[in-house]
Amino acid sequence: MDQLVSVNKFERYFNKDGNCWLWKGTIHAGYGRYCVKTDKGHRYVSAHRYSYELYIGKIPEKLVINHLCNNTSCVNPEHLEAVTQKQNIAYAVLCGRTAKGAKSGAHTKPWTRCRGENHYYNLNPEKILREESHGMAKLAWPDIRNIREEYNSLAKTATEIAKEYGVSLSNISSILRNNTWYDENYRINVLVSKYNSVCSNSKMSFEEWKEKCRIE
Repeated sequence: MDQLVSVNKFERYFNKDGNCWLWKGTIHAGYGRYCVKTDKGHRYVSAHRYSYELYIGKIPEKLVINHLCNNTSCVNPEHLEAVTQKQNIAYAVLCGRTAKGAKSGAHTKPWTRCRGENHYYNLNPEKILREESHGMAKLAWPDIRNIREEYNSLAKTATEIAKEYGVSLSNISSILRNNTWYDENYRINVLVSKYNSVCSNSKMSFEEWKEKCRIE
């Protein structure tokens, strides 16, 4: 009796007029959605998967349901086949169901691709976790100042500093170049030091040297 009730209720949402039984209920991303009652309340399931289990049987573990008719809103059990995800994707590609080229979202919905000024982090810079606020940070600002001081005073090499603080050499290099843990005062001090070493016997001013080297 329960099986008959389930079938009758399910079949209210489609007609068997054509080869494909097109779902007329809720549709999400081209696939039918069917609301079922469980011990924990009501929830939505894929209509084609429900159809397979209702008319054919339980879906084998680790398998998905492929539409042989290439109509994702179809729930006709004769058009459904249990396959691996790899087989399912291969069949979709073979039948031209995958979005690519002019059909891809980049072309059909260009406004969804947030780049440049419209990128989320450009619109919300306060959301970017940098330096000490980053949960994975191994260093703190006092460490950064010590690293730069030790290196610039020739007390230690970058390799020795990396081993001491337990970080990669590329990490230390980025810190010394001021690419990460940016500090405007450190940047100016480095420029002044470089200017003094290069232009010690020159009458060129610091500002003239910056302009010549195209340094902002």
